[in-house]
Amino acid sequence: MARTKHTSSTEARGARKGLKAPRKTVIAKKIIARKSVSDARKATSHRRAKQGAVAQREIKAQQKMVSTALPRLPFSKLVRSISLEHGADYRFQSSALLALQEACEQVLVTMMADAQLLAQHGHRVTIMDKDVKIWLQITRPVWVHAMNPAQ
Repeated sequence: MARTKHTSSTEARGARKGLKAPRKTVIAKKIIARKSVSDARKATSHRRAKQGAVAQREIKAQQKMVSTALPRLPFSKLVRSISLEHGADYRFQSSALLALQEACEQVLVTMMADAQLLAQHGHRVTIMDKDVKIWLQITRPVWVHAMNPAQ
């Protein structure tokens, strides 16, 4: 037996008599609209990003940022506590604190980049404390000798 399309009896009667189809209510229209939106969401498949693409995107976003990586208030509190250890209560201009913060961040970034290279040389992905110690021995920054005069 051939398959045929079944029409509802109201549609058949309306077509025969020449009457218009019944109007859809507002609620029915909203339900249809919701279904079409959910069907559209189901139709779009989520694509998985290539390995490392998300990390590269985050790196680019961080490089575009103008603000500092360290929060200003905790850094200024640290600077003030260190200055209290070395003498009287010093006062700092905000521009001086900002310059000091940017310089500290630059030193940290170069140290971490060099430590990452040392970790890669050791066939590792994770930076360990021994990488930082080797970096300190290789570069011998001036501030290390100021902290440890015995060496």
